[in-house]
Amino acid sequence: MEIKRFYSFIKENLNSNRPEPNNLIVIKDEGRECMLLQDSSTGKKWFFYYDHIDKQDFSEFGEVDKTYIGRDEDGDPEYEYDYENYEPTEDDKLEYVKAKIKDFSIGKGIEGHDNGDDLVEIDQMLAHVLLDTFPKFTPKDLDLL
Repeated sequence: MEIKRFYSFIKENLNSNRPEPNNLIVIKDEGRECMLLQDSSTGKKWFFYYDHIDKQDFSEFGEVDKTYIGRDEDGDPEYEYDYENYEPTEDDKLEYVKAKIKDFSIGKGIEGHDNGDDLVEIDQMLAHVLLDTFPKFTPKDLDLL
């Protein structure tokens, strides 16, 4: 019985640090690799690294160009989708995060970043690393002013 309570406690504490999806807003999308998000209810800032995610995974949240190629065997229109030229927008990525956040690993600071967590709460040390690593991020974006 003690083990069940322990796991329940761990799960509750892990989820207590998880931002509420509908409160997330984009501070800045770096464009190629990552973006900064903020929980509008707590003010906490989050780092989302997406370079390793296939851009087609974002497509269910955006618009992909399609070409009508005829009708299928049921008579319904059939399309060919141009995933190769699809570029996810800032909104597509944000909606992806909101939809998948319950399955994300959540980390904090340099340790979360180094562990490869999906979403990492930004502390002062990580903010300085991100500022040095990604030229599009400014001190204002990272609350370093």
